[in-house]
Amino acid sequence: MEVRRREVQQGETVENENGDPKVITHSSSSQKNMGKQRTAKDMPTGLSPRDVTGETAGGDEVLVQHTTEILAAIQESKTALESQIATLAGEVGLLRDEHNKFKDHVKATEDTLGGTA
Repeated sequence: MEVRRREVQQGETVENENGDPKVITHSSSSQKNMGKQRTAKDMPTGLSPRDVTGETAGGDEVLVQHTTEILAAIQESKTALESQIATLAGEVGLLRDEHNKFKDHVKATEDTLGGTA
């Protein structure tokens, strides 16, 4: 499969690897700068890391959008996990009931036989 690369802009819609439409949330140039750590020695005096990376005020909106998307994904995962926990708790309760029935059966058998089984 041939991979074509080109500069994309924020807000542009492209197809992902599955052929589904995807809205670009970062331009290619800002994508390159994501995750780069800047230290004080990398920055000329009086400039913030944002000034050095060339990000604009729109970067804050993108950050808020990403944070919102991440929080929504976390909430969705949390809800799914809570559902699984509730299901497992129900199964544990059923197993506990079966275990108690088995213990009662063993006790009744011991009593019937007049000693320990």
